Amino acid sequence: MRQFNIEVNKHKLELIVDLERDHWYVLFPKYGQYASGDIGHGSFERNHNFIVIGSRDYELVFDCDDDGKRWESVSIFDVKKQAYLPTSWEF
Repeated sequence: MRQFNIEVNKHKLELIVDLERDHWYVLFPKYGQYASGDIGHGSFERNHNFIVIGSRDYELVFDCDDDGKRWESVSIFDVKKQAYLPTSWEF
């Protein structure tokens, strides 16, 4: 399990990725809320997971390696701006 402290649009969040169970969690400590979902649903293809942070729409994007054998990284896509945030995290 990997844990990342992240900040998105001035919101401090905690991202937890459990690669053994193909599951992710985003914790919103300030609001006492969380979001979670499955990664890949049994296949290694790029996938987007919709989340709302504050009042904005984002997607957690999981990428696999070029061979399609393992998850390689996660990044955040800003739906309104149609752009990736400048940070991503490798596993």
